[in-house]
Order: sequence, then structure tokens, then C-alpha cells
Amino acid sequence: FSDWLEQHGPAIDQGEPGAPRIRQASGSEGQASGKAKSPAGKEGPRKLSYKEKRELEELPPRIEALELELEELQKQLADPALYRDSPEAVPAIRERLGEAESQLREAYERWEGLEALV
Repeated sequence: FSDWLEQHGPAIDQGEPGAPRIRQASGSEGQASGKAKSPAGKEGPRKLSYKEKRELEELPPRIEALELELEELQKQLADPALYRDSPEAVPAIRERLGEAESQLREAYERWEGLEALV
């Protein structure tokens, strides 16, 4: 019965035996608030889905591979022989370097986002 009273605002309250009276709703109960209650009382962070768990497990090796690739590309660009022997390769290496940096940044952001859900 107490659950019903909580859910239905003003209701008959059995204060004294034999003398039912209307229970007045308190200020916050009777007024609609701007916040919607979460379903089934679920509060706090949600659980990761299977796909998200797998992605979280795969991110550290992917980040490591991207970091190694960045290091290798930077070594290539730092080598003066590249500019002397095959200068036509420089723009492609620079483009790949930019792509790898972007992918690494996205991987870190995704990893941070998934870790926040755990």
C-alpha cells in the first residue's frame, strides 16, 4: 500500500483508525519537474556491450602499432638520403604521417570514451 501511495500523489491516508483523510502532496511530489526519471531506477554508468568490450581490448595494440608507424615515418622524413635519392616519395610519406596522427588521436579519444563507461 505504501508503494501505491508514493506513486499516486494525493491519496487516502489512514492517519487515525476509522477517519480516512486526503493526504496532501508535498511541493516537489505534486509538481512536474524538468528532469525525467531514468527507467527501472538505473543510475550511473552503463555497461559496455560485447562489441565495445572487444573494441576496448583491441585499442591498446592498435595504438601501439600506430605509434610505431609514426616513429618509423618520422625517421624516414628525418633521413637526408630520402630527399636526395627519392624526393617524389616525400609527399606520400608526409600524407601517411598526417593520416596516422589523425588515426592515433581518434584511437586515444575512443579509448578514453570507452574507459569512462567502465
